Amino acid sequence: MQNLVQTTAPTSPFIFLVEPSANASSGVALRAPSSLADHQFIEMLDAYRQSGGLARLQELVNLRGGGAQVDIANLANCISRRELICFEWQTYAWLPLFQFDLSDMTLRPQLQRIVAELSCIYNPWEVAFWFTQPKPWLSYRAPADTAASEFATLLQHARADRPGAAP
Repeated sequence: MQNLVQTTAPTSPFIFLVEPSANASSGVALRAPSSLADHQFIEMLDAYRQSGGLARLQELVNLRGGGAQVDIANLANCISRRELICFEWQTYAWLPLFQFDLSDMTLRPQLQRIVAELSCIYNPWEVAFWFTQPKPWLSYRAPADTAASEFATLLQHARADRPGAAP
């Protein structure tokens, strides 16, 4: 049985490991060791608190903003296209709520473009982590805390993170 092997670049903020998976098209899935994942999840839970927090996918489906229910089909499509921050922890899918207008539970389309850019180079945990880290170009604020007012800046820096991007 193939077991744990480190596979991330040295610049990754996480230590992710590969293990076989029948669900992944490549036959492998990224997993963090449970104690490390638990610690990182708690850090993300704290980091996202100011911008609305995290919700399990099932909770989000049941939320109603202004009487409107979340469009489940659109949500599923955005998750599958990796246009939303959605990561797994303890068999649950978790989403940061700053990605939604909480008054009517609609998605923020500008943010979807930023997440899609980051998803080309980072796995779901790393994308979630990217939005929690204070950035010098945001006056040391976290992208999740400024997303509503800084879409253009976030998109520019997300694109700059891609390999071969001009500085």
